[in-house]
Amino acid sequence: MTEGDADVAGSKTPAASHADVAAAPTLDFSAQEAGSRKDDLSAESESRAHDVGANVGHPFGDYDLLSEIARGGMGVVFKALDRKLNRVVALKMILSGRFAAEQDLRRFRIEAEAAAKLDHPGIVPIYEIGQFEGQHYFTMKLVPGGSLADRMAELRKEPRAAVSLLAKVSRAVAHAHQRGILHRDLKPSNILIDEAGEPLVSDLGLAKSVSADSQLTQSGAIVGTPGYMSPEQAMATSDITTGADIYALGAILYEAIAGRPPHQAATALDTLLKVINESPAQPRSLNPAVDPGLELIALKCLGRSPAERYSSATALADDLDRWLAGEPLSVRPPSMASAAQLWLRRNLRSAAGAAVVGLVAGVACGVTLWFTAISPQLATSAAVYDAFPSEPRPWGAFGVRAPNWVRELTLGWLIWLLMFVGLINVAVVRPVRRAGWLASGAICGLSLALGSYAVSFGWGPIVGRSVEPSREDVQLLSRAMFVESPADTQRLQRAILRRHPDLARLEPEARADFLSAKIALDQIARVPGGMWLGVMIALLAGLLPAFCGTLLAGSLLEREGKLSRVVGPYCEVMGSATSICVIGVAYWTGALTWLRIASPPAELQIPFFASLALACWASLHRWTRPVRLVIHAVWVVALVLTVAFFVRLSHTFEDAGHLVAQGDLPRAAQRMERYIRDQPRDALGHLGAGVLRLQLGEIDRYRGHCDAMLSLFGGSHSPADADKTAKLCLLVPGSTTDIGPALVLAELAVDEGYQSPYEGWFQLVRGLAEHRAGHWNEAIGWLEKCRSNPNAIVASTARLVESMALGRLGRTDEAGTAFREATAKFEDYLATAGEGDIVGTWPDRMIFEILRKEAMGSVRPE
Repeated sequence: MTEGDADVAGSKTPAASHADVAAAPTLDFSAQEAGSRKDDLSAESESRAHDVGANVGHPFGDYDLLSEIARGGMGVVFKALDRKLNRVVALKMILSGRFAAEQDLRRFRIEAEAAAKLDHPGIVPIYEIGQFEGQHYFTMKLVPGGSLADRMAELRKEPRAAVSLLAKVSRAVAHAHQRGILHRDLKPSNILIDEAGEPLVSDLGLAKSVSADSQLTQSGAIVGTPGYMSPEQAMATSDITTGADIYALGAILYEAIAGRPPHQAATALDTLLKVINESPAQPRSLNPAVDPGLELIALKCLGRSPAERYSSATALADDLDRWLAGEPLSVRPPSMASAAQLWLRRNLRSAAGAAVVGLVAGVACGVTLWFTAISPQLATSAAVYDAFPSEPRPWGAFGVRAPNWVRELTLGWLIWLLMFVGLINVAVVRPVRRAGWLASGAICGLSLALGSYAVSFGWGPIVGRSVEPSREDVQLLSRAMFVESPADTQRLQRAILRRHPDLARLEPEARADFLSAKIALDQIARVPGGMWLGVMIALLAGLLPAFCGTLLAGSLLEREGKLSRVVGPYCEVMGSATSICVIGVAYWTGALTWLRIASPPAELQIPFFASLALACWASLHRWTRPVRLVIHAVWVVALVLTVAFFVRLSHTFEDAGHLVAQGDLPRAAQRMERYIRDQPRDALGHLGAGVLRLQLGEIDRYRGHCDAMLSLFGGSHSPADADKTAKLCLLVPGSTTDIGPALVLAELAVDEGYQSPYEGWFQLVRGLAEHRAGHWNEAIGWLEKCRSNPNAIVASTARLVESMALGRLGRTDEAGTAFREATAKFEDYLATAGEGDIVGTWPDRMIFEILRKEAMGSVRPE
C-alpha cells in the first residue's frame, strides 16, 4: 500500500509541505475486496504508527529526525537533518518497518527507484535510498511551500497563473513518460510548490514502468484517486497508458477553472461510478467566466478513451503555452455531427431508447394526421369504387369519417405529443451533458420524422404537388366525354381552353392527346418535389420539437436535479414556443383563407406574438415568477381579445339579418359596412352591403360596392367569389358602365363550378348575365336548368328572371305564369322556413325582392 491510502485506512494527519503527499486519498485495492480490507487497514495503520513514531528527536543513521511532516496509510515523512552534508531533507520510511510485507517493500522501492531515474527540475529529486536497522527509507528534497491543493482557490482567480503552472507540470510528466514512467496518481496534493512558486511532481508510490510487467497491480485492482482517475483506471484494466496521466492533468486543470474536479460524489465508490458512466459537465456550466479555449483543452484531456485525449503530455503543454501566448490551439470545438457520433458510440443503448421514443411518437403523429386530414378524404372513395364493382379496389382506398369535434380533439393530442416528446425522451434515455442532449434529440427527432413520414406525412405533399393540380383538367375531360348537350360540350371545351390557351394553336383532333399526355407527365415530374416537401414538413414537425425539447429538458434536468422539478419550467417554455409555432402556422396555412377575409387588428397581433416570445425567453431564463405571470397574462388577454374579435365578426352578419327582418335597413347597412371594414375580402359581406344600399335607393354607394368587388375578385378563379361579384353587378340593368367583366365572371363561375354544391346559383347568374346582354333565349336555356333545384330561393329567383326574359321575347302569357309561379314558390319558402334560415339567407331574399320589383314593371302580371 502507498501512503496515499490514508483515507481508505481511516488515518489522516494534517501537515504542510509534504503533508498532502502522505495523506492524500488514493485507492489501491481490488473492487471485490474493498469492504473487507477497509477495517483491516485501519487497525494495521494504527499499529504501524507506533512502530516509527518514537524515532522523532533521535538519530536515524546519518540523519536526525527533526519532526514529523505527514503520515499516511503506508508511509510517514519526516523533516530530517543530513549530518554528512549538513542539509535539511524530507525522509520517507515505510510504516511497517522491519515487519513490512514483501508487497509493501516492493512498492516502496518502486517509488524510490522511479523517482531516482528522473532528473527534471519539475520532479522532486531523490537523494539517497537505503535502510537502517531493517527500516527502509529514502530521502528527497524538502519542499516547504505546500502543495497545489493549498492554492487552488487562489489560482482559480488567476487562470493565467494556473495554466503557466500546469504547463510546467505537463512537461515534467512528459519527462517521466519519455523514460518509461507512468505516475498514475497525479492530483493537486501530489504537486508541491517551492519557495519560488515552481511546481514539483512528487509521490510516485503508484508509478509504473511502461517496459516492465509489474505484478503489483493485477487486473481487477483500482489504483489512483477517484476524482482524478481515468475511466480505464476506474474500470481496473491492466492496459494503462500515458493517457491516464494526461486525463489526471486535465482533471487538475478542470478543477482549477471550474471549482471542483470533473467527477465528484458523496463516496469514493459513487465517484468511481460517475467516472465510468458519465462525461464531465462543461466547465462553463459551473463557472460562466471560464475561457472557451481552456474549456476545450480540459475536455480534450478528459476524453473517455485515451485515443480521444492529447497524444502526449508535451502536446498538452504546447497547447497550454499557445493559450498563454494567444495563439490558435490545436484543439477545435466538436461539430454537432462529431458530438453525435461520439455520443452514439458511447451510448448505444441510450441511442436505441431515443430511436424507439421517436419512432413511437412518429407513428402516433402519422396516425393522428391520417385520421384528422387524410381519412375523411379517403372515406369518399367508397362511393366512387362502389360504382365500379367489377374492378379491384386499391388497399389504401378506405377511410373513416369522424365528427369534426373528434378530429379537432385528435389534432390537439398531436400538438401535445409534439410538445412533450422532448421531455419524454429525456425521461426515458436520461442523456448526460450537452453532447448527450444533442445526439439523443437528433436521434429521437429523426426517428419521429421517419415514422410520421412513412405513415402519413409523405402522402399529403405528394398528392398536393402531383395529383391536385391536374384534378380540374381530368374532371373537365371526363365531363366532356359524357355530356349529352352540344352546348355543354362547347362550354367545357371553352373552360379547358381558358385553362390552357396554348391548346388553341393545335389541331382540334390532337388537343386531347397532348393534354392527357401533359397531365400524366406533370404528375410524374411533380412526385419528387412532393416527396422532398413531405420530408421537409416531417423534419420541421418532428425533428424540430423533439430536438429542441430534448435540449431544454436535458438542461433543466441538469439544473434542477430531479425530473419532477423539470415538468413545470418545461411546460412553461415549450407551451409558449408551441403556441407561437402553432398559431403562426395557422396564420400562414390552415387559417390563411379566413385571415385574408379578416385579420385581427395590429394592436392585438403585436402584443400577442411579442408577449408570447417574451414569455418563452423569460421562462427559459427563469425570470422572477411575478414578472413571468404578468407577461403570460398579456398574451392570454391578447388571445382572448382576438377570439372575441372573431366571435364579434361571426355575429355581425347574423345581427344584420335580424335587423333586416325587423325592417331596420339603415342600421343593417351600417352593420355590414363595419363588417366589410373588418373583413375587406369577404365577397358575401360586399354582396350584402351592396344589396342593402340598393334597397335604400343609394345607387352611388351600391355602384361603389360593385367596383370594389370587381377590383377584389375580378381576377379570381374562385367560382363562388366570381358568382357573387357577377350577381351584385348584374342586379340592376345598366348599374355599371361596362357589364363585360361581370359577364366574364358569370361565365367563369358556371364553367369552373360545374357539379359544385352551388351550381344552381352559378347557372342562375349565368342566365341573368345572358338576360342583361340581351341574349334572352340563351338566358331561358340556363334558367330552365334551375327549375328543379332543391334550393327554393334559387328556383324561385331563376323562374323570376325567366319571366323577364320571356317578357322581352313578347311571350307575355308565359311570362305572367312564370312570375306567379316564382312568387308563389318564394312565399311557400317563407311560410315553411325556420327563423334561422330566414336570418341566414337575407341577402338572397333581398335579391329576389329587387328582381321582383323589376319584373313587376316589365311583365305586368294579372
